[in-house]
Amino acid sequence: MQQSFNTNPIVMEDPPMVEDSVAVEQHEHRMRLMLSSIDLGTANALRRSMIAEVRTMAIDEVMMIKNTSVLPDEFLGHRLGLLPLTSAAADGFTDSRECTCMGHCGTCSVTLTLHVKCDGTEPLAVTTKHFQSNHDQVHPVESFGGDDVGPVLLAKLAPGQELHIVCIAKQGIGREHAKWMPTAAVGFQYDPDNALRHTFLEHPEQWPRNPYSKLRDHGDDKREADFDPTAKCDTFYFDIESTGVMTAKDICIRGASALREKLEKLEQALMDLSPQPDLFKE
Repeated sequence: MQQSFNTNPIVMEDPPMVEDSVAVEQHEHRMRLMLSSIDLGTANALRRSMIAEVRTMAIDEVMMIKNTSVLPDEFLGHRLGLLPLTSAAADGFTDSRECTCMGHCGTCSVTLTLHVKCDGTEPLAVTTKHFQSNHDQVHPVESFGGDDVGPVLLAKLAPGQELHIVCIAKQGIGREHAKWMPTAAVGFQYDPDNALRHTFLEHPEQWPRNPYSKLRDHGDDKREADFDPTAKCDTFYFDIESTGVMTAKDICIRGASALREKLEKLEQALMDLSPQPDLFKE
């Protein structure tokens, strides 16, 4: 059953400003949240962690057994590498560089096989639904956000043409390659009424009012707050959109966990430092 997805901005009345407050509007593959009592560096660290530190699955090796289509092997290989794969179980796999196997195994990888031949008289559309995976939780994403968009088109085969491809999917993070990024977009804003003038609006009255604006009580004419150079950036409005590999909620949770883990490692490394002589003493 097709689900509706509300893409309208959130309008929050009197958003909570208590310490560490969080307000959330959540859908399967998109989430908006408001964080307060944090600084710009912390907010950006969380954003970058969601983009680059969340582990997902992606095709890393492609073996072309047979390709008689008009598309060259390199074109298909590049296209396959960027396919989003469901990755809710990605943390259960071992990094392939740390695995003890000689190539790939079920502990560090998933095998996806595509074998299609056009036996009819009309061209055959080859899509991600033709893939066979040896892991029931890792397979190409077929729909997004409840929209009935169907599987991804990979190629079209003329009568008699054939594709036989074996792909090896491995665990990775977006910091290493964009194919492992779980997000289509992650952004935040911190000054909805432009009080700090970090954005120049030549004609503010021609711009639509920000959905998080606090100027709703001033009528429709006022679209920009008075300049306030002392305003604090301590409330951030996030918009997180998934590629479909996992829910936006999981991306946020795993991004925060990855950031916390890195900080804990830094703390432990500093605690393990032995006293050193003062190198700056004259």
